[in-house]
Amino acid sequence: MNTTVCTDREDDDYRVWIESLKDTARKMQLLAAQAVREYTPVVNSIIAGAIAEEEEIALVMDYILDFCWSTEMVHLFYRLCKGIEKEYPGLVEQYLKYYQEMWGES
Repeated sequence: MNTTVCTDREDDDYRVWIESLKDTARKMQLLAAQAVREYTPVVNSIIAGAIAEEEEIALVMDYILDFCWSTEMVHLFYRLCKGIEKEYPGLVEQYLKYYQEMWGES
């Protein structure tokens, strides 16, 4: 039987590491919330037709993809795709493939 005994120092190091991970997760949640706030009006503008250059739309989609570890950003990404799929079917298809490659989902 193999048993491992942790020293107080190792136990403290583990607690510090866990707290650091929790802090990082909190910061990521704040960053994702800020990204949603920043990109929602941009997505609304694209869907409304105020931004019509395909290159600009692709750039926004690139930025949104970077945040798709956040469920809210995934929803925003899919809302954008649905909102522009008739006008930019090739772009939407391309970015749905990028999404699947990056995040392994469809």
